[in-house]
Amino acid sequence: MTHRCTITCSEPGCKTPITYDAKAESVPLYCEKHRTPTGRHAEVRILQRAKNIEPLVEWVIMICPKCKKRQNQLKDAWLLGEPVKCTCGVKMIYHKDFEPVRM
Repeated sequence: MTHRCTITCSEPGCKTPITYDAKAESVPLYCEKHRTPTGRHAEVRILQRAKNIEPLVEWVIMICPKCKKRQNQLKDAWLLGEPVKCTCGVKMIYHKDFEPVRM
């Protein structure tokens, strides 16, 4: 079900309602009587919707002090203190941060 929205014509003294769909990208500011192809009476209002912005995912690089292998780990997991073991069995240590990325 789509919602119908209504605004009033922007012409002073005009009370004509302008209906539009809630999912529309733009809506004219003037009714059909006052609307023109060019000029200020051709203006439309751009309806901006809030976009779903994905959260930033931060990573850290862990390094093995023995064999120097590197491994990526989520920063949240690293902050919680979850140990990361290398394939050689040694506990990896923090090396540096990655640039945050949107997933």
